Amino acid sequence: MKIQQPIDNVLFIYSAQPLIDRGWDTVDVKSFLQTIGFKTHDIFIYNEDDGMKQLSNHKDNVLVWPVCYTIGAEFNNRLLIDLLHELNIPYISPSVHALKFNSKLMLKQGLSNNSLIKTPCYQVINSQNIDRVEFSTPYLMKCEYSCNSEGVVTVNNQKNAKQVWNQLINQFKQVVFAEEYERVREFTVSYIPGDPEPIIAPIEVTINSDSLIIDSLIKNNNKLLSFSLPDISSRNYLIDYVNKLANHLSIDSHFRVDILKNNDGIYHVIDLNLLPQMHFSDNCVSYFPISLKINFGFNREDILSRILMAVKHKFKLCFTDNIETTINTILRK
Repeated sequence: MKIQQPIDNVLFIYSAQPLIDRGWDTVDVKSFLQTIGFKTHDIFIYNEDDGMKQLSNHKDNVLVWPVCYTIGAEFNNRLLIDLLHELNIPYISPSVHALKFNSKLMLKQGLSNNSLIKTPCYQVINSQNIDRVEFSTPYLMKCEYSCNSEGVVTVNNQKNAKQVWNQLINQFKQVVFAEEYERVREFTVSYIPGDPEPIIAPIEVTINSDSLIIDSLIKNNNKLLSFSLPDISSRNYLIDYVNKLANHLSIDSHFRVDILKNNDGIYHVIDLNLLPQMHFSDNCVSYFPISLKINFGFNREDILSRILMAVKHKFKLCFTDNIETTINTILRK
C-alpha cells in the first residue's frame, strides 16, 4: 500500500447507527488526535454499497480507526478491514487474516495446533446435547462473539443449562459453547508493535467480590477490580507467551488478550480483543491503558503516539510535519 500524501485526517467508522453503543467511546482518543493536529470524522456504514460509496469519497490523506468489526449489524457480514484493503485505505487494526480470531471458536481452532499456547476445553452446545455437557459445574456458557463480558454466563447447576442456553441464543443469535471453568489467576496483557521490539504489558486482575467471573457489571466498574504487576517470573513468562501468540496468529497491530492460569500452572488464552477499548477517564479506565500505565507509566499521549507510530511503520505512511513533530516530541520524553 503506497500512500503519497501526508495524512492529517482520521475516520472513526461505526458499522451501523444502532450499534454505536456497542462500540467503545472514542472521545478520549479524538481529543488527543485533535490536539496534535488531526481532523477527526465519524462515519456510519449500513451495508457494503453504502460503505463503498462513503469511503470512496475519503480515500486521500486519511487513516481509519475502526470501532466495529463488520459492515452492518451482523457478525458474519463482510469485515470492514476487507473493504478498506480493497480501497487501499490504511487502518489502525490488525489485518483481515488476524481479525477472524475475533470469533472465540476460530481462536480456539487457530491455536489447536500450537503445543505452547492453549485455550480451555470447550463444547459447542445445541438443542440436542444441552443435557450432555461434558464439564462439571460450575462451567461457563459463552457466545462465539461475546464482547466486554456480555454473552458470558456461569452455569452453577446443570438443571439451569437449557435456560441459560436459550437466553443466550435468543439475545445474541450466535453459536453458543460451554467452556471448562478453571480460573485461579487471571491476567490481561496489552501489546503494541514496536521497532525493534513490541511493547508487551501484563497485569494481574483480581475480583473484589464473590463473583466467579468478571461479568459486564464488574468490568465497567474499576472499584470492583484490583490491578497489579505480576511477579517477575509470571511477567516474563507472559511477555514471551504473548509475543509467541502474536507471531503464531500473525497479528500486526495493537491488541489485548485475557489469560487464565489454572491449578496445574498452565496458562490458557480465554479472549482476544483486537479492537481494545480506549477509555482514559479516571472513573472507567480501560484495561489496555491500565496495563501500560502499570508496567511503563504510560499516559494517554504515550500510548496513542506509539499506536500511531506502529501503523505508520506498517503502511509506510507519513503524517503532516506538525503531527510528526508532536509525536516525536512525546516519544522522546
